[in-house]
Amino acid sequence: MRISSVFIILLTIPMLTRCVTATESTIFGVGVGGILGAGAGAVAGQNSGRPKEGAAVGLAVGSALGGLFGYLKFKEDQNQKNKIKVGTEPSAPILSKPDIERVWVGPRIENNIYVEGHYQFVIKKPSRWSPESTDAKPSSQRTRNK
Repeated sequence: MRISSVFIILLTIPMLTRCVTATESTIFGVGVGGILGAGAGAVAGQNSGRPKEGAAVGLAVGSALGGLFGYLKFKEDQNQKNKIKVGTEPSAPILSKPDIERVWVGPRIENNIYVEGHYQFVIKKPSRWSPESTDAKPSSQRTRNK
């Protein structure tokens, strides 16, 4: 009866607490893991006639695992809080694609500096806010030589 009541109390502790920080979650995990590990180690140590050594090993292992699980649970909760829920944010307005012209500028020498031939891109018509999607319409891209 005594062991089962302690076990029930230990199972209800996580339901009654609310960890807010990583430190609190980790400490809570160390505590619960240590208690459960010490109990399991003591029971396992009784078979070999050394319940104190078994409890000490169980305490160390349970504390380490409990601390790790407490920290990982905190990180998982934080990731869930940081996710944006679909449908809760208003959608962004749509921008139309700009009308761009590609212009070839041939090689030349300017003030004793050789400038290699290259393209320049000129915006003929900038993006505009659009009430409907224009993603299906490609921007016209004309080419001319300068």
